[in-house]
Amino acid sequence: MSSMGLPAPINAPWQAAWNHYPAQLMPMNVQTSAQSDAVVPPLTWWRILFVNTQLNNVSGGNPGLGMLQIAVPGSGTINVPQFAPAATGTTVFALWGVGLSPYASSISSTVTATVAVIPDFIWPPGTTITCGYRPAVIGATITNPTLAVEIFTEDADSGALEPAPLAETVASPILV
Repeated sequence: MSSMGLPAPINAPWQAAWNHYPAQLMPMNVQTSAQSDAVVPPLTWWRILFVNTQLNNVSGGNPGLGMLQIAVPGSGTINVPQFAPAATGTTVFALWGVGLSPYASSISSTVTATVAVIPDFIWPPGTTITCGYRPAVIGATITNPTLAVEIFTEDADSGALEPAPLAETVASPILV
């Protein structure tokens, strides 16, 4: 109880401190040269901490905008764009994360860094996280996609969520 007699706020597990639960870097499948994705496995929920990648527009295609899409089965898709389109001959270092301040900054005439904010939710099984260009840009590439998540397992009987022990999540997790 607080000093005013009101109940103190209670934080859910996914609202805890950044480093409260082990975070793991998860592999993203490169679907095309300009798009990669990852899917939340069954009986698992992910809290996305950040996604980052390098977007390269090396051809004469139209400028593409870096886009993170989070598609939840049966609920729809959330699109989180970056702020600076990648014009021909440019590279964009794109970062999407929880609790960040959005910005775009030109590092040079051919390199830009951008940051965009994503919702702080835990995402259910079957959710697909995709990053790449929207609209698709011919000749564009995506390199070094990285996804950092906190992993929660769902009890098959009760549906309760618990932080996943590292040994049960991926064969060789990388802690961040």
